[in-house]
Amino acid sequence: MQAAINTQTLESFQGARIFHKVKRRLPIKITTDQGQIVFCSLYDISPDGLQVRCERDMVLKINPEGLQIDELNPINVVTTFPLPVADEIVKITIHCEVSYIAIIPDNINEQFAIGLKFNRKEGQVISNVGGYLFDELAQSSQDVH
Repeated sequence: MQAAINTQTLESFQGARIFHKVKRRLPIKITTDQGQIVFCSLYDISPDGLQVRCERDMVLKINPEGLQIDELNPINVVTTFPLPVADEIVKITIHCEVSYIAIIPDNINEQFAIGLKFNRKEGQVISNVGGYLFDELAQSSQDVH
């Protein structure tokens, strides 16, 4: 019997973030407050957070009790991922809070989307993320014209 995962529909979260999102597939390591280490795939990034994709077993490490995610049951994690900034790859480590866990509909492998909101604005880290997003958005703007 599979463990229960308390999820909401992905559609209820699509477009919910107020900032433009840049889609970027990168490996990401997530460390929970309990010391569990989870490897997922970064799906998109914005100035206020990330969306990652992972399998059921990884979700169960992040939320082993299957709790409803809300202010009474916050799930805090630390994420680490490589990010191309200027002409180098910068290792980004940033504290986040899980905003949602949603099953991706019509997915054979039963993948889940996890929304992560930055909750500690580490100065240089946020500067690197902002620089990356600025470069990506400037490039996509040039591609349109």
